[in-house]
Amino acid sequence: MAKLAGIPADVLAAAGEKLQELENGDSAENRTVASPPPSPQADLFTAPYSHPVMDALEDLEVDSLSPREALDLLYRLKQQI
Repeated sequence: MAKLAGIPADVLAAAGEKLQELENGDSAENRTVASPPPSPQADLFTAPYSHPVMDALEDLEVDSLSPREALDLLYRLKQQI
């Protein structure tokens, strides 16, 4: 396609060489720079990990707690971890 578009032959040859390097993993960039490991990605179709503490926090009505009740709850949740 590039040939039909009128790209010079020397440019096509250089691109072909670069493509071979990339396909073989021989490029200079691959030899000198280590790429970071891929980050894990959450699956969109599975439920996230559930923990009893997380469940309790999700069901919690924060505004309805007195300061003392909130403190007691924190101590109980901490013991469950």
